[in-house]
Amino acid sequence: MALIKARSRGINLADNFAFTGTITGAGGGKVLQVVTVNKTGNSQNTTSSSYADVTNLTANITPSATSSYLLVNVQVSTQNFGNNSTTAPHGRVSLTDGSTNFVECSVYHYTGSNNHYHLGTQFMQHYYNPNTTSQVSLKLQLLADSGRFGVFGEDDQQTIKPTTITVMEISA
Repeated sequence: MALIKARSRGINLADNFAFTGTITGAGGGKVLQVVTVNKTGNSQNTTSSSYADVTNLTANITPSATSSYLLVNVQVSTQNFGNNSTTAPHGRVSLTDGSTNFVECSVYHYTGSNNHYHLGTQFMQHYYNPNTTSQVSLKLQLLADSGRFGVFGEDDQQTIKPTTITVMEISA
């Protein structure tokens, strides 16, 4: 039975309708699923100038359609360690799927005293179509450009600063 709009008043969406075929014009942009992973605890730090995976922080999501997009939001707490020098320690954090680095954040903190924590919070966002219905694993990597650089820092009162990856599957 075909649905015919007889008047300009519209249709009552509280009624039940049985659709067959393809519905067009409904639009995409709906959130289909959300995955969030949090990391708290002792910091992980490095003096290496090569990227290394941040341990125990991987967001796994399996898109329901190849046309779906992923919106990835990252909140990362960073930590640089003062070394009582004129060169401020700094580093980089990168969001990756293991083969592609999608977004990179450079972090610089002023240092002026020996063995002091210098904390900051960075936000990164990436939106893309992975074009797959296989599992996608998103993770963070870090490296030190100078000094010692880390994530999941604690402040002087030993209060944990969280690092979070949130991935939303958005319909096309």
